[in-house]
Amino acid sequence: MMPIFTPSPTGLDAILHRRPPEEEPLYERLLDRPYYTIAQLLYAAAAKWRIPPQPLTTEPVSVVCISDTHGQRFPIPDGDVLIHAGDLTQTGSFDELEQALSWLAALPHPVKVIVAGNHDVLLDESKCASGLKEAQQQKRLLLEDKPGLIYLQDAAITLTCPSGRRLSVYGSPQSPKQGNWGFQYPRTHDIWKYSQVPNDLDILITHCPPRGHLDLGFGCEHLLRELWRVKPRLHVCGHIHAAGGTEFLAFDRLQQLYEQLVIQNNLWSLVLLIVAFVGEIFTRRRRSVEAKTTLVNAAMVAGRRNDRRRSAVTVVI
Repeated sequence: MMPIFTPSPTGLDAILHRRPPEEEPLYERLLDRPYYTIAQLLYAAAAKWRIPPQPLTTEPVSVVCISDTHGQRFPIPDGDVLIHAGDLTQTGSFDELEQALSWLAALPHPVKVIVAGNHDVLLDESKCASGLKEAQQQKRLLLEDKPGLIYLQDAAITLTCPSGRRLSVYGSPQSPKQGNWGFQYPRTHDIWKYSQVPNDLDILITHCPPRGHLDLGFGCEHLLRELWRVKPRLHVCGHIHAAGGTEFLAFDRLQQLYEQLVIQNNLWSLVLLIVAFVGEIFTRRRRSVEAKTTLVNAAMVAGRRNDRRRSAVTVVI
C-alpha cells in the first residue's frame, strides 16, 4: 500500500539530525549559545555526584530500550522487557510499518511495549486522508496480527514480568509540532496537564524527550514538568537522534536551576547556577547521591542520512 501521508518540507530534519554536541568545537558552542553551553558544562560536571537508581535486589527487571529505528533492523540484546519509543518507520507506509512490527513481534523478549512516533503517521487516525473508518481498520490489521506486542497510545498499563513483578507503564506518541507529521501538538499547548499518567509510575515512555535533557534544547517544557511530578524509575524517549544517550535525574536544586537557564536563557539564571554549583563543591553534600530517574534517549540512528547506528540500552530497575 502507498503512504497515506506525505510530509511537507520543513526544518524538522535539521533538528532531528543535528550534529552531535561532541562534534562541535567548544568555541563554536560558546559563541553560538554561551549561557546554554556553560550551563551544560556545569551540569555535566555535577553528574559525577549522581549514581543510577538502584534496582530492587529481590526482583530486578532488565529493560531493553530502543527508539527511532526508521525501518531498519538492529541486533537487540536479551532482556525481560523490550521498549520501542516510536518512529518505527521512515515514510509511514502500511508495508513499512507491517515489516517493523513483524520484526519486533519475532524478538524473544517476554514483554514488548511500543509507542508510535511522528513518522508513524498511519497509526495517527487523524492523518488518514481516506477517513476515520479506514484508518481504524488499517490500524487493527497492523496491531491485532502481532502477538506479544503491547501498543500504548496515551494510555497506562500494568505489566507482569517473568519474575512476577508488576510494573506500572504509561506510553505516549506525542511530540511538539514541527511540520505536518503525526501525533503532534502546538509547542505552547500543555497536553500533559490533561494526561492520565499515574502517580506511582515505574516506566514512562514518550516519543519526545523533556526540555533540557537529551534533547539539544528541542524537548517539551510541559513534559519536563510532568516528569518532576511523577518521577518514574525509568523514562524512555527518542525523537532527537543526535541527542541519544543516558542521563540520571536527581530532581534537586542544581537540576532545577539548570532547567531554568535552558528555558529562560539569561545571565541571571546562569549566575544562580554557578553559585549553586560552587556551593555544592565546597559543602560536598551531593557526593554519591542516588538519582530517582534513569532517562534514556534510545534513538538507534543518527547522522543526516540516518547512516550512524547505535546499540540498544539496557537498564535494570
